[in-house]
Amino acid sequence: MKVIRTGDDAFESFLGRIKLRGKAVDGKLWETVREICSDVAAEGDQALFRYTEKFDGYRLEKDDIAVSNAEWEEAASLVAGDDLEILK
Repeated sequence: MKVIRTGDDAFESFLGRIKLRGKAVDGKLWETVREICSDVAAEGDQALFRYTEKFDGYRLEKDDIAVSNAEWEEAASLVAGDDLEILK
């Protein structure tokens, strides 16, 4: 642990670095993330499809993401028994 005292020459610089922690990303980006999360919570897959097209340039449809029974069974076979029970 580093101890720094208010009377130290480097105190103001150190305090300034602490204040900037977590501010590497601007507020507009966080607002966009909140908006996307809100849209997905409210609209589900439709919002995901819209954002996939907007950001990835790929248009998804419901049938594009359908998972067959065989795929579900294969995926389930890869999950430990206790974990599978929790997921159920």
